[in-house]
Amino acid sequence: MNANAKRLTMASARVSGVLCLLVAAASAAAELMPLTDIARAAEAAVRRQVSTGPAELRILAAPLDSRLRLSRCGTGLQAEVQEQRTIASRLLVKVRCDSTPAWQLFVPVTVQSQLEVRITRRALARGTLITAADTSTQSRLLPGIAANYVKSELDLNGYILRRPLGPGVALTIDALEPAPTVRRGDTVTVVAEGTGLVIRSQGIALADARPGERVRVRNSGSLKIIEGLADTEGVVRIGP
Repeated sequence: MNANAKRLTMASARVSGVLCLLVAAASAAAELMPLTDIARAAEAAVRRQVSTGPAELRILAAPLDSRLRLSRCGTGLQAEVQEQRTIASRLLVKVRCDSTPAWQLFVPVTVQSQLEVRITRRALARGTLITAADTSTQSRLLPGIAANYVKSELDLNGYILRRPLGPGVALTIDALEPAPTVRRGDTVTVVAEGTGLVIRSQGIALADARPGERVRVRNSGSLKIIEGLADTEGVVRIGP
């Protein structure tokens, strides 16, 4: 065999070797589970569990380590959300394969909501009685399913702030509490009810009270201090 023939034979052998390696690599890749399929299974599990409501949900699995080598699942992937806190902004999903070889993987998934909520127009002090003029509606991308946010100005009626808030803050339900219907120092109507009998008198409230809370009142006539339950605005009821 001359030199040219030897070189051609060696080049052909190298090409054949490379082709064999490429075929082997392609075959091995075909037997691996695509990481994108795992991520999509985790996202689908979260979407099945959470309630959308009026919000547009954005559910995104965390990037998986590209070095992962998991066998392709022949029986279909199973995915289960581990936490029951559906309002959480970050959930952990167990994705598993029950075929042989079996495997499982925990995938973090982020949940966000695009939603129109009430935003403070200005800085508001603790105890401020909220009105529609204090807030505006704005679309925000919020963590979780945003179930705790105030979405309508009607939800503000009769509420005050539990804590001070700055301008541009999305109002949450837990930032509000019912406003007192009886206020310290105000003149209130005391309604005493018995069997077939209702007696009304005037008194001075000795403390703030919300509906259903107990409050002491000094009777304007007798100056005696009585105790009853705050009812509607400026009314204290004393039952039998």
